[in-house]
Amino acid sequence: MVKLRPLRFMENYQLAFDRPIFDWTGVMQNFFDLIFKRVGARIPVNVSEFSTYAPGKLSEMNARYNVYGGPSSVSLFADRLTIDFPNLLPADIPLVGELLKVVHDGFAAEFKQVTYSRVEIKNGAHMEVLPPDSVKDLLARHQIKSVEDTFREAGAVTEAGIKFAAKCSSPPWSYSLMAEQSLLNAAAVYTFSTTSFMDAKTVPTFEEKTKLAASIAELALKSFGAEQVNAIAT
Repeated sequence: MVKLRPLRFMENYQLAFDRPIFDWTGVMQNFFDLIFKRVGARIPVNVSEFSTYAPGKLSEMNARYNVYGGPSSVSLFADRLTIDFPNLLPADIPLVGELLKVVHDGFAAEFKQVTYSRVEIKNGAHMEVLPPDSVKDLLARHQIKSVEDTFREAGAVTEAGIKFAAKCSSPPWSYSLMAEQSLLNAAAVYTFSTTSFMDAKTVPTFEEKTKLAASIAELALKSFGAEQVNAIAT
């Protein structure tokens, strides 16, 4: 089994609501109060990290909290809650997990007028291929010989990659994965996956969502002969 160790990654969560929020009276203030109380119990939260956008279109209206004032954010829209971590290191994993749980559970507890209907998780990661294996060895297993032969005859070199999708009906979820040579590190592969839970009520708690997502990701890596190790190693 090829060992993969995360070097850098991104995570994006889209938690869609059963019914949009049409009445925004006090909603933004309550959202900021939720963040200030619950997230603020874990890390410093400053008023400068809060922002609002209220155009004429309901679909574009949002309230946003930028974690530590940086690019990572938690945004409330009329039809969804979006949590975005665009640039993370392995050492960030424990804190990110805590913040996700705080926001997920806190929002469900304090905004009882909405419930989650669908959850979509996007994950991109640069994963180092640990010796004695290499990126070339891992991807070569999935090279399509006819493609390689055809382009070789034309004097071209091909690069192998991995792409597939899977679905399950109980509970209903879908998953897709793409893996290719990393442009960040020659000794790493870049993977991008999308995990969708079509009925969030079947995985209502944060623990159930993360446990199912982790098990699907583990199956995906296992399917092409790899496994993730020591995510917080440096």
